[in-house]
Amino acid sequence: MSPGHANSSANLRQLPVVSRSPIYPRKCLDPVHEMLATMKKTGSFGALIHAPAHLELSAPWKIAVRLGVLLAILLASTAQARQDADPDTQRQAAILLDRTTGTSPTARAEAARRLVQKRTPAARQVLAGALQERGNPPAQLAAAVALAEDDRPDPSLIDPLFVLTKPDVPLALARPAARALSRYSGNLAVLARLIDRIEDRRGDSRRAAVEALGYFSEKRAAERLIALLNSEDESRAIRDSAVATDEPGDPAQQLHVEARG
Repeated sequence: MSPGHANSSANLRQLPVVSRSPIYPRKCLDPVHEMLATMKKTGSFGALIHAPAHLELSAPWKIAVRLGVLLAILLASTAQARQDADPDTQRQAAILLDRTTGTSPTARAEAARRLVQKRTPAARQVLAGALQERGNPPAQLAAAVALAEDDRPDPSLIDPLFVLTKPDVPLALARPAARALSRYSGNLAVLARLIDRIEDRRGDSRRAAVEALGYFSEKRAAERLIALLNSEDESRAIRDSAVATDEPGDPAQQLHVEARG
């Protein structure tokens, strides 16, 4: 048995029992439990494919059963990642995500940087969570600034970073997030999503997407920036952003400004 298979088996045996939630169809719960039991016993995902075949359910209900099992696997994987976090990762996560006023911007920034440097699944999970924690702007900012400095960006953090480019996000948060996205300068999907954000004229965070576009060498990026510069419909701020390809302000200064605000 390969190490990868052994790890998969161990994780499957730790799958949680799906709760009998009133929002999940009762007719699907028993098959879900049956499939989970088979997967725990065999340490194989085969039950996910074959078990529904014998169920006296219509095709949509069989799909619902599979989705129930996949949800249980996802919950188990998340719980396992938290368990796998080393003590230092847990300490840095506590500092980064602290909602009290007892954590200084400098300490929070250092915690975020240390998590980026770890490059482990557990550390990335903490960073992704921090970026999406809408009620905790200091944590969002610290994570975004740390990732903006990372020259080895991880693809799993692309979606969480894009959360901070939405129209309702303040420019102070969107700017480091967009700069972090510019680190994926060879990723055409990221480029396309930044251009899509620019096409949506709502919110100051649009300026951050424009600035990030300047770090892409693709012809499409240059053409879009030139169009913005030549458009009489664009504001002065947007036209200025279209030529602003310098590094963003000092991260520590940004953190202090956010803390005072």
